[in-house]
Amino acid sequence: MNGLRFNDLISSSIDSILFKGAKVVVAFSGGKDSLALLDYLMRNRQLIGVEIYALHVNHNLRDDSINDENFCVEYCKRNSIDLIIKSVQIDKSVIAKVGIEGAAREVRYTLFDEYLESINGDFIFTAHTLDDQLESFFIDVLTGASIYTLGGIWEKKGKVFRPMLSIATDEVNEYLTYNDLEPIFDSSNNDKRFIRNRVRSDIISLIKKDKSNIVNSILNIQRESRELNSMKYSLLKNAILIENNDYIELDREIFIDFDYDDQVFLLGKIFSNLFRFGRNNIEEVLKILSYSTSRRINLPDSYVFESSYNKIYIYLSKLIELPTLVKEAGISEILYLDKRICFNDNLVNIKLTISGRESGDKVGTKKLKDILIDKRIPLIDRDRLIVVRDFTDNKIIFIDKILENKMIKVVDNIL
Repeated sequence: MNGLRFNDLISSSIDSILFKGAKVVVAFSGGKDSLALLDYLMRNRQLIGVEIYALHVNHNLRDDSINDENFCVEYCKRNSIDLIIKSVQIDKSVIAKVGIEGAAREVRYTLFDEYLESINGDFIFTAHTLDDQLESFFIDVLTGASIYTLGGIWEKKGKVFRPMLSIATDEVNEYLTYNDLEPIFDSSNNDKRFIRNRVRSDIISLIKKDKSNIVNSILNIQRESRELNSMKYSLLKNAILIENNDYIELDREIFIDFDYDDQVFLLGKIFSNLFRFGRNNIEEVLKILSYSTSRRINLPDSYVFESSYNKIYIYLSKLIELPTLVKEAGISEILYLDKRICFNDNLVNIKLTISGRESGDKVGTKKLKDILIDKRIPLIDRDRLIVVRDFTDNKIIFIDKILENKMIKVVDNIL
């Protein structure tokens, strides 16, 4: 090590998480921060004992974005770094909802996750710096954040790690100069239509000239906000019964007993781990909780919010999109979703259809919908019901947990 403060700070940061043989994907834009990060890891990869990969996302939002891509290709080729390029076109409807920066961020992190999974990687490193942390504080203040959401950029979230949050731009520039590195410049950084650029130009530049302790004061506020956020969540999380990326279940009675502010906080905490959301999303879901009947609405990124009887559900819509399969005559067993359906006796030699329920389905003379309401079956469970029909006349002969048939058995498919 050559004594640069950059080296000391980043070494201290990554030593806390890296292990021998780890696979690290660096988000590489070609700008000064990501160039310094990737270059440091490249120069020290043998000493650290990790595998380094780079991912460049070309959002095609600028006419000269191909220059960034070419720069990244040339740098990685020169330094024997595995690089993958992802060229994307961002959906205009997404831009309309969350803005250009928000839409680009959504695409970028989705691609990070996909690439990390494809190589069975361990970490995604992004080059957010101390200056980015300060900018985030003022952006949060200007856009109406609460005391619980002033925490700024988290150092680690899932497999995303940001090892440069204690490193200032001046220290990045010193590293680049010392190692004779010339980054690419993103012309959009001068575009004051973006709030981040206005904050950087009009506020951060003034703070850097200030000789008081304002930077440490901001960092302390962010730290205290993160602590308050964690404390408040620990008091409210007893309402959550099940939680994973595809499916979350809450106790409705516990949740509706919370104060309004606590309800908003908990929903925001849950939503932030799943998708980018607005205050309108929270207001919409709180509105349907005021109804006594079961209801659901769509949320961003194909999530669904549902209030049914004594539970609240937040889940990906794919969970209620059941396919239609045909069991040919002579087949005694078929795999369906996460279940194994076994057929016996006469049903082995009959052609059958397996699907979810359909509008207008009846069991005998009674509507299936009415049966499910009488049994107080939540909407999500209604739409997950496995229904078996005679292929010829579409007559229902079996509904899992509703209409039994001695010749049909449904079991979990345990590999």
